[in-house]
Amino acid sequence: MAEPKEPGALSGVDEGARRMSGAERRVAALLAAEGHQVVAVAPVDGRRTGHRHPAGRADALVDGRPTDFVVLTEGDTGVAVTMALSRAARHADRAVIDARGTGLGRAAAEAGVRWFTAVPHSHVLSGWRVVGDGYDIRFDADLDPGPDARTDAGPVPSGSPPRPTRRRISPGRAAR
Repeated sequence: MAEPKEPGALSGVDEGARRMSGAERRVAALLAAEGHQVVAVAPVDGRRTGHRHPAGRADALVDGRPTDFVVLTEGDTGVAVTMALSRAARHADRAVIDARGTGLGRAAAEAGVRWFTAVPHSHVLSGWRVVGDGYDIRFDADLDPGPDARTDAGPVPSGSPPRPTRRRISPGRAAR
């Protein structure tokens, strides 16, 4: 017999190790609704386990993969996307950025992704996703490890800016 869930518990999200923050729960609910298994990572000595980086703090394991969750706020720009992905690269294998309701448009999100993918440490993330109002920009190295592996959950409307491309730059080599 299954144990009764705590009031306010999210279906498909395991918060047994730690109660997620409101922002983390927003991302976890999105992923759980899509059928992903989301497990909160417990803090240990001020840090969370379940990550490959010793100083990292993955927010959760999503389908067993250490994942960093970021919820942007109103007024954030493409730079916020760049910074969120850059920070996530130090904490986890994957990142999910929730830009819904912030006013961040697709073009600004794509610019932030482009800026991030131009830096040498961008290859550290094996997957990322930026979800906004009317767009869902994704990259998953497991599905398509090629240099132009960018996907979107839906068709690109005509007149939209081109999808960003991923350039792999080896450390110590300047971008061209």
